[in-house]
Amino acid sequence: MGTLISEETIYNTEAATKTLRFTYQSLQSFGNEVDGMANQTFKISNNVYEYSGEQVYFWNNSGGGPGGGGGTGETQLSVSGAASVDPIETHPMFNEIPGGNDAWDAWNRWKANPQDPKNKNLTVSGFTVLNDDLGYFDPSKYDLTTDYGKLYRLYSRGIKEYYAPKVVVRLTRFENAAPPLEFIGKINAPPIDPGGMTNYLLNNAEGRYTPSTGLWENTYEWIGSRVGWDTGLYGGT
Repeated sequence: MGTLISEETIYNTEAATKTLRFTYQSLQSFGNEVDGMANQTFKISNNVYEYSGEQVYFWNNSGGGPGGGGGTGETQLSVSGAASVDPIETHPMFNEIPGGNDAWDAWNRWKANPQDPKNKNLTVSGFTVLNDDLGYFDPSKYDLTTDYGKLYRLYSRGIKEYYAPKVVVRLTRFENAAPPLEFIGKINAPPIDPGGMTNYLLNNAEGRYTPSTGLWENTYEWIGSRVGWDTGLYGGT
């Protein structure tokens, strides 16, 4: 395993290419970082192993990003996965709690004030409300066969958040115009779907213009959600 000492970007307008050249050094041996790359070089000087390779990208005038604008046929795609912290209430096991929004409202009022006046002698359609001795909604009264019982048990043990999986898809390509920023923050499908996510949000779009080629190098980033981005909040395209 070597250390990356330089990364160079080379544009060739006649050949219509963009080349990324990576150079590594190691004190032990030649590494495998440049395996599969073009134009590999290897040399040893003063007991230092130096090696390099190139990734070459081509462009034409077809295809496009989220806006459907003209761009390259060649794309650079990357996919990564990570876990982020979300409220325990958003866990998929609680998606179908009886009573819907009214029941969730009761739960949220209870969290803020166990004796909220609105939770006294409460009735909710399609949901059996269990109360304490004073008549206030009390989630501790539910057993573990119910979603509320499971939720209360987690919450009472201090488990108020959980790690939710997220998938990030990134696309870099040459296009004839700047990235369409009006799609940011909206539900939008990436060019590939690794699976496991309900839908995706276009989280970021940025572009870099090169006068010598007249093209934009645009990068887009989508974030997937297993629970699903709310269509009412984030629309769609």
